[in-house]
Amino acid sequence: MLRVSTLYYFVLLLMMILISIFSIGTLISFGEEKFGFNSGFIPDISMAIIEIISIIVITTNIKKFQFKGIPKISMIWMLLILITCINVTENLDKVIVSVLFWPLVLLAFHSIFKNTNISIQKFLKFWFALAIFTSVLVYQISVFKTGLLSNYGISATINYIFYPLLITPWILLYNNKKIILFWLFLILTLSLFSVKRSAILIIVLIAGIYIFNVYFKNTKKQLITKILVIVVILFASLKVYNFVDSLNNSYLSSRFENVLDDEGSGRLDVYRSVIQLQKESEFANWIIGHGHNGVQKDNFVKSDNTGEARNLSAHNDLLEVLYDYGIIGLILYLYFIVLIIKRFFYLKKTDSPFFLAYTSSLIIFLIMSFGSHLILYPTYFIFLTSFWGAIEGVIDRNNTKNMNNLFPEDGRY
Repeated sequence: MLRVSTLYYFVLLLMMILISIFSIGTLISFGEEKFGFNSGFIPDISMAIIEIISIIVITTNIKKFQFKGIPKISMIWMLLILITCINVTENLDKVIVSVLFWPLVLLAFHSIFKNTNISIQKFLKFWFALAIFTSVLVYQISVFKTGLLSNYGISATINYIFYPLLITPWILLYNNKKIILFWLFLILTLSLFSVKRSAILIIVLIAGIYIFNVYFKNTKKQLITKILVIVVILFASLKVYNFVDSLNNSYLSSRFENVLDDEGSGRLDVYRSVIQLQKESEFANWIIGHGHNGVQKDNFVKSDNTGEARNLSAHNDLLEVLYDYGIIGLILYLYFIVLIIKRFFYLKKTDSPFFLAYTSSLIIFLIMSFGSHLILYPTYFIFLTSFWGAIEGVIDRNNTKNMNNLFPEDGRY
């Protein structure tokens, strides 16, 4: 076991390096105008190598694979996606590499942590470093692009915030409260700069739940102390909010004031159009779907706030999965969600040290999946799937019904 663990430790380290290269390279591509160069094929090559390593890890441990739960549904999902790719007529190789990315990463992390005694804690510094680095890149790109757009009288939200935001579940596995609080404050500030309402909602919920569970729930602190903590947190948050709002000419506050008028940045119009496309579909397409990224391929066009017409995806994973992969895909996807929620309640019931981190992953998953996309694009989603794979691996490794026995004898997890 020791030799195997040492080998897979370096395999995992290599995967982490490649995931970092992939993420940083992708962000640099988005900020090409800011940085003056493009990362080229580096993200695509990194993704392909990660998948090759993942396939080797999975096939090497296939005899030990427990065909159940989240790993099981991820494996079935891959097979379904490969079948639906038959309809793809352009860039088939890129599409296959793209759609298999997140389930392969999940299964690889599950296999490694299940079949070794590697501690998750050993890699948290790596995740923290990646979170900080991506935060710096996101900030630089955000400042540059919002400044560029403001010259034309246009305000915009920055989607890149989700790169560091989706690393949050890994950060919440730290035993150090100061590191976690620092990260929550940093990502909240970045989310405000991004002006993404979903990102702000996500981090406010995560921070609120974390602070309540760590500093208020089942503590013997005096009431006056608790009230003082609440006042300090609210005051600091309000100061940051007002500061960021003043920098972007009150665009941040206007985003919340107009939340009803703009119907979620036009999402309701998008949903209505996708539903109409679905109603007009043939029976076979209801069952097996229209193929990967089908909504966008079928030329669904919408005018955004600038008056520009462009093809858009469904901006809701339920609608996207139904249209792309049919009722079969939707059933698998809903079952995947149910399994994630069941694991959440299991960790809560057993008072697991993973609970708060897993809660944050569930919040991110549900809000982004129902109001945007996760499953369609294989970029920052791997931060969540690698996390779920690692947690499932540790649980399966210890093979216990009681999470009190989750940890090895040396106390590592």
